[in-house]
Amino acid sequence: MRNSAEPARAGCALNMFVECLLRKRSKVMSFAEDQIKSLQKPPQRRWIKQREIEGRVFPYLEGWRAIAEANRIFGFDAWDRETVASDCVFARAERNGFACAYLTRVRITVRAGAATIVREGYGSGDAVAATMGEAHERAAKAAETDATKRALSTFGAPFGLTLYAGLAAQQRGQPVEVAPQRQSSPADDQEGPLDEKTGLPGRIDKSALTFSEPKRRRDREHLRFVAARPCLTCGRSPSQAHHLRFAQPRALGRKVSDEFTVPLCMSCHQQLHLAGDEKTWWREHGVDPAPTAERLWRESRGYGEAAE
Repeated sequence: MRNSAEPARAGCALNMFVECLLRKRSKVMSFAEDQIKSLQKPPQRRWIKQREIEGRVFPYLEGWRAIAEANRIFGFDAWDRETVASDCVFARAERNGFACAYLTRVRITVRAGAATIVREGYGSGDAVAATMGEAHERAAKAAETDATKRALSTFGAPFGLTLYAGLAAQQRGQPVEVAPQRQSSPADDQEGPLDEKTGLPGRIDKSALTFSEPKRRRDREHLRFVAARPCLTCGRSPSQAHHLRFAQPRALGRKVSDEFTVPLCMSCHQQLHLAGDEKTWWREHGVDPAPTAERLWRESRGYGEAAE
């Protein structure tokens, strides 16, 4: 004869199982639905900046933008940033100032419902300044910002996570087109998210328009070729490819063409940017960089004509 208590026990077990599932789901789904949607949406194209390091082009999201997005998505009082470690790994006196570099680890804590999510990121920063204190301050802040962005990127697309897809494609040797930076406009908000495969915005050739702009060529191989040469002013290595800002008319958020680049070591490169007036800086060092840039452009192409 069947025990009448069995259905009651089965129902109790089922209720406990469902309650356990709901408890696990509440832990996993700690973010609200609108937060989850925001964490899946890539940043707008006009927010993406670019920099060249050792001949390679890197897209990035500015630090203040990442923090603003964290405040918008998580809430001003729902997340914390803690600098766990900050170490000076390089410091020395330069000819025109002081240089130093820092490595920093930052911890991000987000309170989402009943859950607390902790992520960490490592970052580096270097600086050259007129005083040692100023150099340390700039390098430490740069490293902290870099580590903060790396920690936030683990939460999703709006913090620049999609940009790593483009970098991974570059490392695998796949061709990745990098969009030139340009002046932002209200229409940028309607251009849609970044390319899902590369994480980078598309490119517009404005030299083909009726009222054309100077063509700004982008050639990563040439930047590597330039960076492989010793510094043009002090002869030290390694070098970075510096764009001669006076070589073409100014364009907000866009560098001059890659054909106008010369090699500068990290120290000289930062000193030049701190000087402000580039032509005066070159004149004080007794160097005319334009002929060198032209020669390197021709050498990287085997003395042939540059491709349009």
